[in-house]
Amino acid sequence: VLFLLPVILFVIVSFVLEVQIKDIAVHSELFKSTYFIFNAIAEIVYILYFVFYFLFCANFIKDFNLFEFLNFASAYNLIRYNVLNYLILMLIVLALNVIFNTVALIFALTIIGLLLVPFISIYIQIVSCCLIARFIQIADEYKNV
Repeated sequence: VLFLLPVILFVIVSFVLEVQIKDIAVHSELFKSTYFIFNAIAEIVYILYFVFYFLFCANFIKDFNLFEFLNFASAYNLIRYNVLNYLILMLIVLALNVIFNTVALIFALTIIGLLLVPFISIYIQIVSCCLIARFIQIADEYKNV
């Protein structure tokens, strides 16, 4: 939750600014530029969140300690010799989520499909955790060599 806090904060501020633009109908350039800046910052924070999320999840899975989630030294040790493997992990999880969202969109067209979406979501999360666990195994193999 703490890792998501900056993303949530910037999304809320961006939403409030968007509502202000639509409700008050203020068309000043300062307000529009402020809205643009907050949206840009929110997107940058979200991209940084996506880049480091799997690394910090690997920290947590490795030690099962909540305080290890934001341990930067341990995260650096995991990624030091495995940058390419980490990029591949991110791309695989991104492709997996694109496939899930496409399937969920198709399933949303029927009532039976809507009942299946949570089960597919849980399956995607399990597969993502397995991929992160495999990344930890590979990182440990490179560390021992």
